[in-house]
Amino acid sequence: MNSSGIEKLAIRDLSEDAHIVEPDMPISKVIGLLREWNVYQVFMQQEDKVGMVSVRDILKVDNTTTQKIESIVTYIPKLGPSDRAERAADIMEKYRIRALPIVENREITGQITAQGIVKAIDRNELRNYKIGSIMTGEPLVLNTSDPATKARSIMIQKRIDHLPVVGDGKLAGIVTSSNIIYRIIQPESVGTGAIGAPKKNQLDYAVTRLMETDPVTCGLEDKISDVLDKVQKRGATYAVGLLWSEVQGIVTYRDFLKLAVAKKDMLEVPMYIVGLPEDPFESEATREKFRNTVSALKKAFPDITEARSVIKTKEIRSDRRRYEVSIFLTTPTETHSYTEGGYDLPSIYDILVERMKRLLPQRPRRMKRPSARFREEETSSP
Repeated sequence: MNSSGIEKLAIRDLSEDAHIVEPDMPISKVIGLLREWNVYQVFMQQEDKVGMVSVRDILKVDNTTTQKIESIVTYIPKLGPSDRAERAADIMEKYRIRALPIVENREITGQITAQGIVKAIDRNELRNYKIGSIMTGEPLVLNTSDPATKARSIMIQKRIDHLPVVGDGKLAGIVTSSNIIYRIIQPESVGTGAIGAPKKNQLDYAVTRLMETDPVTCGLEDKISDVLDKVQKRGATYAVGLLWSEVQGIVTYRDFLKLAVAKKDMLEVPMYIVGLPEDPFESEATREKFRNTVSALKKAFPDITEARSVIKTKEIRSDRRRYEVSIFLTTPTETHSYTEGGYDLPSIYDILVERMKRLLPQRPRRMKRPSARFREEETSSP
């Protein structure tokens, strides 16, 4: 399946207005704004960093009245207007997020969303594929007798936003993360953001009290284009796949984003990384830097058949780390290794590129092929 033309679009082509809040705003107020604006996430700017808080992040909060939104913020990659939409789709799909900020001159000027990217996909190509080809099979489900607290716990643990609800083996409804956090709002507080602190038993009732009873559904043989049209017409973020009324799968915008990400690596060079930073977005930035590194080297030295990077981290203090980065490049006859240290990962890779460009034409020392334990394929957070 091709990337349906998305790789030709710049982020500026899909820019939308971003919803921005102040870091010291109470989470209760943010919940009210999320509902008022009908959005899933908000952004905030703190000096040079841009943070995001989503509905799923708020699920973890026990006291929405006193806690500030900055306490649960996640700092995310900043994209420029000229960056490619395909890169944004790749980041969103890997890390289960629905939007990324667009930044110019250190200011948030907009956002690019999963819905916007998917909407731009060429529908003609999608008519040739069935929804089952991208659907997530055997999704987690709830029973009609399960308490809402169970839904909240599963969503937090599994980092998901949708749970079909079944009764007597058939689909009865669906619960989303938005259903849960909006349930906390008292009727008299809607639109004001004045939300009380949730009690421990606030969600201790059957999930049927907050589920949507008319979920968006589809058959496994339905065309992707038809399902996408139905999802967008309903203003939903999912469709439940059914076979004779039984839940077989679920498709969300994360699955639709797979259509927007090029599946063929034009370098055709297997790339592996060991020791990525724990922070998922720092990890993604490192992966992107390594891909660019290999791309630059492949153009100069086309006989490279495999590239691996091993990162060792030493914590100097809580806010400072030193890295030692090793790169192993395999050719049909030899494996070359290069190592560099420093405090900034992107800078280390830049230095390594220049070193390798100088040294690769020379005949390096022959080394034993690295052991299999280094052949760990790079992975992403679920």
